[in-house]
Amino acid sequence: MNFLISINHIGFDCAPEMLVQIMKCADISNAVDGIELNVDVFCEFERAYMERMARTLKEEGMILQVHAPNPEGHFNDREKIARMLRFYNEIAGIMGGKVDVVFHPMSGHSEMEAVKNTAEYVNMLLHEIDSKGLAINPSLENLNSTKNHIRLGTNHISSIIKNSHMGLCWDIGHEVASNNHSYRLEKGLESRISNIHIHDVQGSDHCPFYHFNTDFIKAMKYLDSMGYENSVVLEINISKLNSSSLFKKYHEYVGNLLMLKNYDNPLLVDDFTPKFNPPVREVI
Repeated sequence: MNFLISINHIGFDCAPEMLVQIMKCADISNAVDGIELNVDVFCEFERAYMERMARTLKEEGMILQVHAPNPEGHFNDREKIARMLRFYNEIAGIMGGKVDVVFHPMSGHSEMEAVKNTAEYVNMLLHEIDSKGLAINPSLENLNSTKNHIRLGTNHISSIIKNSHMGLCWDIGHEVASNNHSYRLEKGLESRISNIHIHDVQGSDHCPFYHFNTDFIKAMKYLDSMGYENSVVLEINISKLNSSSLFKKYHEYVGNLLMLKNYDNPLLVDDFTPKFNPPVREVI
């Protein structure tokens, strides 16, 4: 498995070249294999940031994956979808191979609305990728509902992608936030996993492993048992890390990833036991 960290606009106040060097200095154990970058491709600054990050990671021999923006801003605009996917194809060209891209499903005021709109969105994405021969490996991420919106979980995602080549980005933290603690998928979905997101939850989403609500050991053992070999992305909102300086934050981030990567080392994780499962109110 490859182990990546997730970075979004919160970290963009540091130039990508410097951020990678800070991360490498903090990562004395070489735990980080790459970055999954979440950018608004319709923002010129963030688009340029991703291009620079791609060139930097390519030079360092590291992996770049992409997290697409929420679909509500471009779902009804085929030209924007085409423009977004062309940009990802350019990133693939910089990296020298297909790029893995994670897409969110549509939310809605009802399950029926969310499923219908997500199925249409997936069809538009796949048609554009296939008809243009774009170097993109797409996957659809399971989410958890919030107090304001119905957001599709694994069961709904399964029905939407089953007859297509859209992969599954299995977000284990979102399963926990949905009060699903089985850490397992139905057999038909196991083979569809192309990416993993994992994080702790505590009142909100994308927390470091300080709250013991996500049993990452159980999750990692399950992935290992099925022979999963693709990426595992640790998603932490860096504002939720305890450290003050940027270097210390990434040292802390890498420390969480190191714990995840060494899930089978009793010296690191023997005392890890999930404590309780408070409800998640919002997703950040």
